[in-house]
Amino acid sequence: MTAGTRGDGVMERDARPSGGARGEEARAGTVSLRFARWSLPFIAVGAAAVVGAGVLAAATASRPTEFTVWANAYLVLVVGVVQIVLGLAAGVLAVRPAGAAVVASAFVLFNAGSALVITGTGLDGVVGWNVALVDVGGAALIPAMGLFLYLVRGARSGAWLHLYRIVVAVILVSMPIGLILARI
Repeated sequence: MTAGTRGDGVMERDARPSGGARGEEARAGTVSLRFARWSLPFIAVGAAAVVGAGVLAAATASRPTEFTVWANAYLVLVVGVVQIVLGLAAGVLAVRPAGAAVVASAFVLFNAGSALVITGTGLDGVVGWNVALVDVGGAALIPAMGLFLYLVRGARSGAWLHLYRIVVAVILVSMPIGLILARI
């Protein structure tokens, strides 16, 4: 198994078994995943969010509250799974070079927006301006989703691109629903 970075910033991983397999056998065992190096922070923070949710669940298991249960779900599903999926898929689907400012903006908007949503929800009943935090955080996710779409501009149409766009659409549709629920 070999891994490396090409000169254009694309990570490659070749999962061919070592041991001298030749011809059809070697090609049948090959799994190649190529993705842009800039997608690694999305994957790393997403994985950290899933682990963090596990720690939070363990720490609050004896006395879970409505907030900790919700925060675990948000950390795992949005900050974790969605971020990993969008970051990795954008890195795989991207056919044009991504500017550092675009990638950094998508990363900051997505993670800062999510942090504000979690913080605002956690402050419910503690401060009167918690809903404003949730609103600002939710609003930050809109341009983040736009940037995720921008990162895959020009990608070849196919099932993976359509699935990617569906994930973005689900976030864009569920975000205002969450903002309305924050007011209830």
